[in-house]
Amino acid sequence: MAAKFRNSVFCCQLVGILLVASACDRLPWSRVAKSHKIVAGLLNDPESAQFRNEAVEGAAVCGEVNAKNQMGGYVGFSRYIATPSVGKAMVTNGSPDFAEYYRDLENEFLRDKAGEKIVQSCTFEIAWRSICKSHLEDPTITTAYRQCQLYASQHPGDEEKLKKEVGLN
Repeated sequence: MAAKFRNSVFCCQLVGILLVASACDRLPWSRVAKSHKIVAGLLNDPESAQFRNEAVEGAAVCGEVNAKNQMGGYVGFSRYIATPSVGKAMVTNGSPDFAEYYRDLENEFLRDKAGEKIVQSCTFEIAWRSICKSHLEDPTITTAYRQCQLYASQHPGDEEKLKKEVGLN
């Protein structure tokens, strides 16, 4: 009888541990830890990753990451968005540089890549703006988002506004 009681207590403890473990997956700190692994996997030196300014926004985690480059030096903090539930993350290489974009369009060797780079940067800016609401205080982010809106706009004159804003007119 005592053995049956101990077995049923053990089973209840095991079930309790499994329930807690599955519930932990939904806790914010668990999502942050998972996002660290996903983001680190995108870096040249995952072991060197340093994280800061993180916030859980629904199913996503927003923050900043710094890591060493191929030369062994830290490159500075970049923003990231991770969705641990699907194992995906995006890390920005900085705000879109529209002045560089327009210069690259003039160069026949860089023309094809210019649009691709801007689209990637703007995709990140738009995602950041819509997901990472607690991080919207930075005026640089607001400027990049506005410039991306002008770039994507079909309104007459918006391209000229963008060129003027980045100092090309």
